[in-house]
Amino acid sequence: MNGLRDELYWIWLQLVFGVANYRTDEVLKSYPNPKDIFESDICELEKSQCFTLNELKKIKDTKLNEAESRLYKALEYGCKIITPSSCEYPERLKNINAMPLTLYVDGDISDIDNRLAIAMVGTRDLTIYGKKAAEMLARDLVCAGAVIVSGLAKGIDAVCHAAALKAGGKTIAVQGCGLDVVYPAQNRELKRLIAGNGAVVSEYPIGTPSLAHNFPVRNRIISGLSLGVAVVEAGEKSGSLITAGHALTQGRDVFAVPNEIFEKTNYGANKLIKQGAKLVTCADDILEEYTHIFSDKILKNHTPAQFDNNINTKITA
Repeated sequence: MNGLRDELYWIWLQLVFGVANYRTDEVLKSYPNPKDIFESDICELEKSQCFTLNELKKIKDTKLNEAESRLYKALEYGCKIITPSSCEYPERLKNINAMPLTLYVDGDISDIDNRLAIAMVGTRDLTIYGKKAAEMLARDLVCAGAVIVSGLAKGIDAVCHAAALKAGGKTIAVQGCGLDVVYPAQNRELKRLIAGNGAVVSEYPIGTPSLAHNFPVRNRIISGLSLGVAVVEAGEKSGSLITAGHALTQGRDVFAVPNEIFEKTNYGANKLIKQGAKLVTCADDILEEYTHIFSDKILKNHTPAQFDNNINTKITA
């Protein structure tokens, strides 16, 4: 099995189990190569006791031409299709729950395992304080050599992506929809710039709309690609706290920017600090946690770069 054929069987496996199904982690322990599942007799699979009756039915009913359709749409769009058997697949994602079976990538993530990647997440309804804090942290982190990972959402996400780009750094956006979908629509230009100076990533196939339940699921990839998650502003029920929860489960560090106690948009971040997240007031508070790992890659005594105002990125907070 090689080339595009290899990708087909991973796409087929995702069709069988769906996106972010924790069962695939168990199945892949017994069948690391999805082609072996596809080519096995149903009776043999039943004897293995690795599959439920419903899963066996899905395996029997799901045809490879359905996977071919997804593959051709991705190739037509022009993105890469990266699977766990690809050399470009991030090792960091192989160790998280519900490992993504397919990654559709517009851009380059080939060096992510060798980079200090920090996820930055927060509210869509940001304050002036939150915007300034997000810009400062993202800018100073990339100036020190870090990669910023976020979700391309309105608010803090967009601010962090844009600040990283304006400072000449690399940033990765993880979408909760197909790569051909721009959500929110106001981030179209920002998305284009990210693809050219980092990557836009999704486990969802081309054509998948931006459905509400997709976003909490994709958050595990945001934290999974990163070594730490920094929450800038977040309400008590913010999706950013879901990302922080994934980070803890994955053994990643959690950081939080404090805010005034009367500001409701940041109750979530303050709560994280109470629960043990590291309080962050500058980029060095994050960088110092990784100097022993990336001593040759973290730029000490880094000077914050001036923003490149020629990057005309529209952000609506």
